[in-house]
Amino acid sequence: IDRLVLCAGLGAHVDDVPKIASVNYFGAVELLDAFLEAMAGRPDAAAVVVCSNSAQLGPFEEHPFVLALLDHDEARAHELLEGDAGGGYIAYGGSKHALSRAVRRRAAEWGKARVRLNGIAPGPTDTPLMEGAVAHPIWGKGVEALEIPLGRWAAPDEMAGIIAFLLGPDAGYVHGSIWFADGGNDAAIRPDRF
Repeated sequence: IDRLVLCAGLGAHVDDVPKIASVNYFGAVELLDAFLEAMAGRPDAAAVVVCSNSAQLGPFEEHPFVLALLDHDEARAHELLEGDAGGGYIAYGGSKHALSRAVRRRAAEWGKARVRLNGIAPGPTDTPLMEGAVAHPIWGKGVEALEIPLGRWAAPDEMAGIIAFLLGPDAGYVHGSIWFADGGNDAAIRPDRF
């Protein structure tokens, strides 16, 4: 395998909150790890994982849910989501935060295998996931309140272009990075962090 893109996700609006963690984090990480051997040593091999700019929108760094994900403890992660009124938000943002960290934590191993590994952190993009979030009576208000300096959502093709760049030869020295593609939303919220 020369190129790998892991682009699966369930949004905060999904009723089966534990499933968000299972798909967004565990499914992605297990596939990522499973494909490394098939990619190792291939000329110009590269992988991109679709994370989210939501990964930085909450207090996730030491959140017990995120730590359970990073410990690869799916049962504990599900347990922490049960009965939590903000569970959908925690499950989505926390799983994408942990996924971003998982990408960066694998940079050394993947680099030794000569496989470039990066992630992108899209902001609001015109996809079915975003349509579901906007239609939700709670999460929709949060999406509408996002400050996006470019004043619009992204088209899926714009994300595909960034992924193609990261997989291609012009990004030959880009490794272990999370690229924000969110119309400036992260910069507006966290202007002094990068």
